[in-house]
Amino acid sequence: MVKRCRGFTLVEILVVMVIVGLMAGMAVLALGGDPRQQVKQEAQRIRSVLQLAADEALMSGQEYGIKLAKQEYQVVRFDDHQQRWIKAEQEAFAAYQLSDEINLSLQSEGSQVDLAALNKSAEELELEKRNPQQDQLKPSLLLLSSGEITPFSLQLSSADNEHHIQLVGDGLGDIRIGYPHDD
Repeated sequence: MVKRCRGFTLVEILVVMVIVGLMAGMAVLALGGDPRQQVKQEAQRIRSVLQLAADEALMSGQEYGIKLAKQEYQVVRFDDHQQRWIKAEQEAFAAYQLSDEINLSLQSEGSQVDLAALNKSAEELELEKRNPQQDQLKPSLLLLSSGEITPFSLQLSSADNEHHIQLVGDGLGDIRIGYPHDD
């Protein structure tokens, strides 16, 4: 009697290769990927949110703003009845936390804005004690119902500070993405 040696079929080998490829792809995504790509994606996301908020301000006739911190941002709206800034209701405008791998720095109207710590005067601190919600949502950038925006330069950088992308608002509603220098 002749014994026949049996190996793997081509289909079985291909199925195993596809599974290994998918697992490797998921591992790369889970580890974070390329810092340059992360900075670029976040810059595009912030630009889209800014444009959407600017369009909403123009269409609704309400004043909107962006409250920025070192690693997060949120869209706020001025409530005429309450005479204060409140969180924007739309889901796209919810507070967004950036990854630890990305840092923001803002230059607005010609001066650097310290996003890490807001320096408040004694008068502002006293006002905040009397009305704690009043100043918490004060925006860093304004998106006005007239179509104007606060002129700004928002730089996104990777944690290793090697990759930078800049969002630049000209004050008239145009928001561009640029590269401060070649990486």
